[in-house]
Amino acid sequence: MEPTEFTYDAFVSYATKDAAVVQRIVNRLKDEGLRIWLASRDLLPGDDVVREIQDALLQSHALIVVLSANGVGSEWIELELNTFIALDPSGRQRRLIPVIIDDWEVPGYLLRYKRVDLRTQSDEEFSFLVLACEAGLPKAAHSPADEAKAVGVSSKGPLPRHDSLGPSRVLGRHIHAVTSLALLGGDTQVLSGSEDGTMRIWPLRDGASSLALGGHEAGILSVAVSAKTGRILSASRDWTVRMWDPVAGLPLGVFRGHDDVVSALAVLPPGHSALSGSWDGTVQVWDICSGTAGLALHGHEGAVVAVATSADGERAFSGSVDRTIREWDTVTGECIKTFVGHKTTVWSIALTPDAKWMLSSSEDGSLKLWDLSVGKEVDTVRAHAGAVKCISLSGDGSRVASASLDRTVKVWDVRNLRCLRVAEHEGGVMSVATGGRSPEVLISACDCAVLKWKLGAT
Repeated sequence: MEPTEFTYDAFVSYATKDAAVVQRIVNRLKDEGLRIWLASRDLLPGDDVVREIQDALLQSHALIVVLSANGVGSEWIELELNTFIALDPSGRQRRLIPVIIDDWEVPGYLLRYKRVDLRTQSDEEFSFLVLACEAGLPKAAHSPADEAKAVGVSSKGPLPRHDSLGPSRVLGRHIHAVTSLALLGGDTQVLSGSEDGTMRIWPLRDGASSLALGGHEAGILSVAVSAKTGRILSASRDWTVRMWDPVAGLPLGVFRGHDDVVSALAVLPPGHSALSGSWDGTVQVWDICSGTAGLALHGHEGAVVAVATSADGERAFSGSVDRTIREWDTVTGECIKTFVGHKTTVWSIALTPDAKWMLSSSEDGSLKLWDLSVGKEVDTVRAHAGAVKCISLSGDGSRVASASLDRTVKVWDVRNLRCLRVAEHEGGVMSVATGGRSPEVLISACDCAVLKWKLGAT
């Protein structure tokens, strides 16, 4: 796959006190023909700062993090860094470039990245920075005609014309980006998890936040609900899974066992066990009642960023940056099957209630339909112009909603992967949840906001 086209070659994250040094670096990068986003220049009075930063990061190929004593503890640098990594955990499409400008010690979590040393502003090191910004960029841009041809074409031919949804209602907002959604309370409430490290429960009726849950030491990447026990689960960058009582708002346990960020969650029916996927490349089975670790599923060659289960709880599925989906026996831990077909990171997986069909979405904007009885791909569609971060099936399995960084959510007919509805957003969409059998209600996460859409008949 060719790399995604970006508006900016690099976004520069820095401390305000380093503005003079940073400006000199940026001027040299611009002289080399690079397109740079810089807050001091590109933010205008009256701009929504968080939204503009998130939009710019979405459109940037590289993030230059300027490391100095002045930047220690900066919440803005932390926000920009976490948001950028969340866009591409594997680093296949985007590049994180630490740049040292003084003698401050490099933080441990950035030691994995090769750094550029500009303490002496040497020409050699600056050349390395230019090369790093350019590495992996597309050699030629697609024409509008090419893009129109690529988006919305399936193996069955062009998709029919779809209907656009009307305006949404904002249920509420987090401080930082919303990363995950789950319906609870008989589809009367929605649970949201955020990079700010908190979860909130929003009644769909009026949107007033009834409960806020905090306790993680870093951003939350996934949330899940056990319909059987009523408990909710959260997975975080702090390497833990936590369990909560949503009625009392009390923590019930912390599950430790992964060796890296925990990025995906699913509850195994009937609701006494859960699955978690991690950047350590494993899937972990947990006993929700006791809080103890069960089977650890090994086999992926990269971070696990998606998990799902069959309706009977006997099979688990995981998607990874290694571009594969694996099917597991939840009793023995055996890998039953490996699904190969995606060309980039598999971000989300969903199974129909009868477990006959599986849908998956990817970094390259594709949506695939698989026949589980034979373990083969039966259809694919270039569903979006950007990464599809999340898919959600309606209660009866007849419709699937896809959320993308191209600023849209689309509703599809599962039988033929034909687009039925489009909900346009002001920023990239990280998550989506659907309620009702048709579905009738769609909830999306755009930037810091949780939005409600009324679908009506599809």
